[in-house]
Amino acid sequence: MRFNLSLSTDKPFDVVGMGLNSVDFLNVVPEFP
Repeated sequence: MRFNLSLSTDKPFDVVGMGLNSVDFLNVVPEFP
């Protein structure tokens, strides 16, 4: 499966969410796991 996403380099972060339910959760972590 291929997703055509272009991520901005001038923003402090990017968010990409994918899910099968009507409710998705976004979590903030202090650093990359």
